[in-house]
Amino acid sequence: MRRKKNILRSMRIMANSLDTGFIPATVVGLAFLMFSAQFTRRHWFYVVLCTAIIFSSIPTLAQQSGSVLDSQQQAEQFEKARRNALGLNDQSARLSTPPQAAMALDAPIEADTYILGPGDVLGINLRGGIGLFFKVEITPEGTLIVPQFPMLKLDGLSLSAARAVIADSWSAELGDIPMDISLLSMRQMRVSIGGEVALPGQYVVTPADRALTVITLAGGLTDEASDRHAVLVHADGRRESVDRLRYLRFGNPDANPHLTAGAHIIVSPELDLNEQSVFEVSGGVVMPGTYEWVEGDHLREAIELAGGLGASALGDEVQLTHFVDGQPNTQLVSLGSLGGSRGPALFPGDLVYVTLKANRSFARATVIVRGEVERPGEYPILADETRLLDVIELAGGLTDQASLSGSRIWHVQSDQNLMAREVERLDSLHYQLISRAEVNLIRDFRRTLRRDFIPVDFVELFGDDEEEVELNNIALFDSLVINIPKKVYHVLVIGAVEQPGYYDFQEDWKYKDYIKFAGGYLKEADKRNVRIMTYERSQFLLARNGLKIQSGDAIYIPEKWLPTFWSTFRMYLGIFLQTATIAILIITNT
Repeated sequence: MRRKKNILRSMRIMANSLDTGFIPATVVGLAFLMFSAQFTRRHWFYVVLCTAIIFSSIPTLAQQSGSVLDSQQQAEQFEKARRNALGLNDQSARLSTPPQAAMALDAPIEADTYILGPGDVLGINLRGGIGLFFKVEITPEGTLIVPQFPMLKLDGLSLSAARAVIADSWSAELGDIPMDISLLSMRQMRVSIGGEVALPGQYVVTPADRALTVITLAGGLTDEASDRHAVLVHADGRRESVDRLRYLRFGNPDANPHLTAGAHIIVSPELDLNEQSVFEVSGGVVMPGTYEWVEGDHLREAIELAGGLGASALGDEVQLTHFVDGQPNTQLVSLGSLGGSRGPALFPGDLVYVTLKANRSFARATVIVRGEVERPGEYPILADETRLLDVIELAGGLTDQASLSGSRIWHVQSDQNLMAREVERLDSLHYQLISRAEVNLIRDFRRTLRRDFIPVDFVELFGDDEEEVELNNIALFDSLVINIPKKVYHVLVIGAVEQPGYYDFQEDWKYKDYIKFAGGYLKEADKRNVRIMTYERSQFLLARNGLKIQSGDAIYIPEKWLPTFWSTFRMYLGIFLQTATIAILIITNT
């Protein structure tokens, strides 16, 4: 029984080793089997089985070890490339970054302009009943090799020229059999970029990609980069200008050239915005402003960079001013007369002005509807024609919670004018009545409510009296605010009371009832100068016993103003000086 258990235990060890591919575990299982039982013929079956397990595990272990090694090597290579791209190594130049996936095409490939090279894959379909299709990659030497056909040199040929070469060469073998030749996939190639980009280095692209593709792969421009000064240097020495702003503004492909293998892009830093490096476009254009000057700029580029002619332009007449030895030289140019020409050349410091329409007015009249309407928002109107009820109807009408008595219309005005009038009003207050802190509170509170109100009675506006409706249905003008507040069912008590806060509105209560319900006056309360801020009229009234409190009103209880020693001294000193001055005048004149 014990021998049977030992055999089973050794088999479990070897089964586990089979799952993991670990040979030492299998050897341990075999040894355990040999020393735990006396060998008989039937036990040799287990020995043979264990030996088979060992040899079958060797390929698995080798494969796993190889894949682990490959994964580690790939991870080390990727990390090294990442550190190089970020400039983390002690090297003066940044090396290659990880290969980037090819980006989507911005247009179909044109057979007359696409130049073939090593790595391009062609598909050749033979028709005419033959039914053969060849998928062939151009070799690193730039040749096309297909068995039974001559080797052809296609590197540097356009796709359309390559089609003609293949057709002519294969016609000797195939006769007049028709064929279709297409580009199945584009080659990948390396280009590099330096200068004012986030991640200078090498990137993998396709011949269909343009210069801005590499700038995007490199993390975009830095804050110091020029938007117009970049150059694409091809492997054969050709140089092409890259003008990012010009391409993005009006999509000129010449400003964003195609890439070639081994090309290098240099992005220059932004030039100082002085008259030696910029020109200015103003007047009737969409985006007037100052723009970097690039050699080769002409008048038409200047207008296009500024977004073209705007609605305010008077025709297509442009004033172009050059400065020669500090003296202005202005010429008038009609854009319509240029035809396909780019117009006069531009120079640093030039001024381009598009004549504006006279007495133009593009202002629109709008009003804002707020509060308890179905669709609050800003609505266009015809000034002095659109009526109040028309706009409320446009806003979907009133809700059930609309407070007609508290509704107001006012004209939007500048904060500066509002503050000036508020200061003037506060100067007329008797500061002996309330403290400076309370004056500030009242000033801030009133400033939020002080507006140029338009006298409209909304209760009458929505009443049954047609004459009153007509009287209050006023014609609107620009920058009005129509505010329809929500019904409120409380009264606010603030200031020198025991428990300031909101209290439920009671129809027959006076202001003293609310103060009593709020715990009564504090010891420092100024009972003689209690104020009522009315919700309906936004008035600040002195509280009286006969004043009716309405829902939404605020009751303000100020604190007594207690004079200090210095304030009392200044007051009496002022009285003394004024009296002395009057006495001196009387004595002098007698």
